[in-house]
Amino acid sequence: MDLPSAEVSLRPVPLKKRAELEERLNKMVKQINRFNERYHKSQLKGVKSVAISWNGPGSITLSLLEEDAACRILDFIEGKALDLGASRMEPFYQFEDGVKKEALFSQDLELEPVHVVRLLYSINQIRTRRHNNHDYIFFARQELLDNYRKTCGKSFGLKELDIMVAELPDSASKPGRVLQGYLYRNNESTQFCDWEPEAIWPAFENETQVLLEALTESRRLTSYSQERRQAAYKVLATFPVLPIDYHSVLWEAAFDEGKADQKFAQSALDTVPDKLPTIEERLKDTKQAVRVAAADWLGRLGDRSAITPLINAIREETAEVAKVVMLVNLKRFGAEIDEFVDREKLLEEAKKGLSNKRPKGMDWIPLECLPVVHWSDSGEPVAKEILQWWVVQAVQIKLPDTNPLLQCYLSMCRKSDAQRFASFILHTWIDGDQRGIAANQKGMLSIVSAAGGDDCAKKCESYINKWYGQRLAQCKALVIVLAHIDSKVALQSLLSIANRFKTRTIRDLARLYVDQMAEKSGWSLEQLADRTVPDGGFARPLDEEGAPLAGSEAILELDFGPRQFIVKLDDGLNPVLLNKADGKVLKSLPIPGKSDDAEKAREAKKDFSDGKKVVKEVVKKQKERLYEAMCTQRAWSFEDWKLYLAEHPIVGRLCTRLIWNAYERPQNEKDEPLFLNSFRLIEDGSLTDNADEVLELKSDNLVKLAHTCNLEPQVENAWKKHFEDYDVEPLFQQFDRLPWEPPESIDSVYEINEFEGHMISALRLRSKAERLGYSRGAIGDDGIFTCFHKEFASLGFDAVIEFSGGRSGPADNQVALICFCFYPHSKAGDYCQDVKINIGSVPPVLLAECYNDIKQIAADGNGYNENWEEVSRI
Repeated sequence: MDLPSAEVSLRPVPLKKRAELEERLNKMVKQINRFNERYHKSQLKGVKSVAISWNGPGSITLSLLEEDAACRILDFIEGKALDLGASRMEPFYQFEDGVKKEALFSQDLELEPVHVVRLLYSINQIRTRRHNNHDYIFFARQELLDNYRKTCGKSFGLKELDIMVAELPDSASKPGRVLQGYLYRNNESTQFCDWEPEAIWPAFENETQVLLEALTESRRLTSYSQERRQAAYKVLATFPVLPIDYHSVLWEAAFDEGKADQKFAQSALDTVPDKLPTIEERLKDTKQAVRVAAADWLGRLGDRSAITPLINAIREETAEVAKVVMLVNLKRFGAEIDEFVDREKLLEEAKKGLSNKRPKGMDWIPLECLPVVHWSDSGEPVAKEILQWWVVQAVQIKLPDTNPLLQCYLSMCRKSDAQRFASFILHTWIDGDQRGIAANQKGMLSIVSAAGGDDCAKKCESYINKWYGQRLAQCKALVIVLAHIDSKVALQSLLSIANRFKTRTIRDLARLYVDQMAEKSGWSLEQLADRTVPDGGFARPLDEEGAPLAGSEAILELDFGPRQFIVKLDDGLNPVLLNKADGKVLKSLPIPGKSDDAEKAREAKKDFSDGKKVVKEVVKKQKERLYEAMCTQRAWSFEDWKLYLAEHPIVGRLCTRLIWNAYERPQNEKDEPLFLNSFRLIEDGSLTDNADEVLELKSDNLVKLAHTCNLEPQVENAWKKHFEDYDVEPLFQQFDRLPWEPPESIDSVYEINEFEGHMISALRLRSKAERLGYSRGAIGDDGIFTCFHKEFASLGFDAVIEFSGGRSGPADNQVALICFCFYPHSKAGDYCQDVKINIGSVPPVLLAECYNDIKQIAADGNGYNENWEEVSRI
């Protein structure tokens, strides 16, 4: 975006659509006054209901805006009036529902940036704070300004914003408040005007003292100073060329042993030319922490000229931690590490390493009880000292992700043994964690990253789902493990966490790894999910060309040597075990006999156990994915749909229990696709329409899931009869999902409130909502939460059921439904700073599904109660 260099004009600027904005402000004034009256009455009731009040009922006053408040605000916005007097909308609770704020900033009003800033001030969205002699501002609703910049295309950055803010009444023409706001309000939990680089750096171009103060103040290590320091690094990273004034302080921080600022300082130095020799020289530093920082930095930069310096440094390195970090970053370049793999010297290194003092706090790890592991080529057992040294070394290094040298050695072991070793380590670590003694030994998880299998992936996911609210650091470590386990089950678990997990930090970390995998493969996230669904070992017989035989049934083959068994999936996708020789159904695998191959029998039992688990998990997760695909109306090319869904041995069976729509792909992507026909996938792989006629589709046709909203009533009825005639149980409900009809007299609707005041018990609401795929919203003060949400990340928003509020835990009070709405997809159930989305912009299928959700929940409650506000008060 090209930003203007001209000064911002602060003279009176007339509104182009003053009448339209006045109409919306007048509506808001009336709604605020109605709300204040209702709130005032509830306060008086609350005081009367307790024995002791604060200062008596007389202290509770009713605050109402004057009728001409909108006119006064408009004069201020245009610059005709210098202040607002009593017309400024002060109390925070006046904006608790967020319904009308978005409408004030919509594109059709053609507001200029100065109008927006003054309007934000008028409705009390610009807040002023002071800390350590710094005056700064922030926005109560940052999204209002961000959305305006996106939709209205107005080119302004922090510099122009600071000029406009400085002329507001309580700023007294003091510039710099926006700059300080950027330094104070950009951290892990909040973002303030964190825009594109060209919108940031010009504001700080001549403010060297401001940035240097933030960087040097940090030595006090207060929470504010650390956040200001890191925000200052972010500012410097936006400069096209880093000013020389900051070089020395940044180079010092880039190799700081404290590590807190390393990555920030390094990013700020990225624009400095010819920095590689300086970084490479630090690979020879006497301090291990500096050598580690240099190796990590070189790996992140990705310049292949660093390969040779890294190799030379590894050859000279004596410290295990630094050596492994260097190997990890060498592996980033795709370089070979074979010269550092020496099995003959490994035992010698292990004995030497074990003779040294071990890391503090690892005495609880049962090194004498490690499972037996064999080398795959010779069949000889790996010396117990080597296994023990791998564990000790992993604890020393402290990194839960893959150690490439360890991964290389473990790849030389029998796969089943290595996986059993990894499973033992994971079980041991989890057990230690439950006893509170494993928090500092996360490094041992690198063994799981290097050799873990499907069972380890499931254990990791299970732990994360159980302990995310109490053991965040451990859960994040296991997300890293999932990202490194070479398993489709692990990847599907990671995708599930990245798409729908309750805790934002965990979800964002998983999303980071998933995005990297998708980018590396050249696929979208949806394509990655489609193409990595595990099959549990089930496969259809292949023809001479290696393609699945049409109409053949997928089976899992189990080999005992002289005896073979097969596993099929019944109509309910339950595994059925049969003797291959005579087709007899068996309840379980038999005990291996003397003539059976013991090793093959053991592998067969593991394959059978793993296969059953995979089928169960795939059915659960893919049912959720397909339902979301229906809601969002995701489109596949017929070629991809057939290859990755219909022909998948498990997902294909799910697809037979659904109705699909076929479309002609439009020549212009902006045009709507032309509907061709609806169809069902038959078990033999063919397609049939609702008249039982065979349907043929082209590879570039589009396929979507059918729904009441996109089928004619007679076609919908025909498919319902088809399911009944052929005794097919639908995977989920696609039909009889009546759409919500908005009131004809209202142009914009931001919430569905026809169920406001319908009562239901808190536990019943939670149970129903979670069964429908909703998660509990963010917990606020006193353990209270007020919503359930379902995320639709691919569309960029979340569906939210708002209710009167309940406490987390087993309390089963009566609560009242309030409304159903949609928010921008941004936070894990915390929507207090977001604006609601116009329901008219929500896709019809999704709206119909969500409307039926809340309708179903309301029907399962106790009906409407006119005193719901009082009855449901916590």
